[in-house]
Amino acid sequence: MERLSRAAGKLGYRLENQFEGYLHDDSASSQTKDGVLEIGFPGPYKVKYRYNAKTNSYLRFRGGTPEIDKLIGRQVEAKNVVVMRAESRQIEGQYNDVAVEGRGKAAIYKNGEEIVGYWEKDKSDPKSKLYFFNSDGEIKFTSGQIWIEVVEPGQEVKWETQP
Repeated sequence: MERLSRAAGKLGYRLENQFEGYLHDDSASSQTKDGVLEIGFPGPYKVKYRYNAKTNSYLRFRGGTPEIDKLIGRQVEAKNVVVMRAESRQIEGQYNDVAVEGRGKAAIYKNGEEIVGYWEKDKSDPKSKLYFFNSDGEIKFTSGQIWIEVVEPGQEVKWETQP
């Protein structure tokens, strides 16, 4: 590990983490109903999250089947899901260039609720943090995993609570 750190330093890579993190609010969820979030990626890439009110978490499905984290052998689960709307263009084979600098619409899903807001990232500073806001100010996330989905501005996204 020491040799790897020295080599990375010689190549000019940062060796310390300077990530600030996000604001958190751990007040209990008042949501008692399960829900489903569907993100209209095409064909086998269609994504769905099932919100479980008992665990206050979102289980991820892709192409109609549970998405399994190969490292731990369990279904991918998040406490927060953010859907950012941003323009993109294909640049090489399967790679996309996504415009995530500036400002755009966003929906934040936490505690079984949809919060309509926007994202913002300083165009003049490539190292700047990506922020999420609504009319009340910066979003406070539930402690735990934050899964960010980036979709085209006109792409279908649907949230429904279960009866």
